[in-house]
Amino acid sequence: MFALDLLVRRRSGEILRLGPTGRSGLIGLPRVSDELYRTARVLRLFTWPERRQVAAEALERLASLDAAELGRRLERGVSLLR
Repeated sequence: MFALDLLVRRRSGEILRLGPTGRSGLIGLPRVSDELYRTARVLRLFTWPERRQVAAEALERLASLDAAELGRRLERGVSLLR
């Protein structure tokens, strides 16, 4: 996923090759990949028009909907959390 292979010219003129481990002070690829992985594992649900509590079971049902059913509900204006 992060097969980094870049040539970087520093202000000093030095040329560096950045590989999968990155380079401290330039691109900390291991840290960046850990943060991306952690962030991608978060489910964010935005409710409108106000903030409200949503039961975990409702989110599970929503996550199990196929694309066609989700589209039908959106077209009809039906609540996705019912």
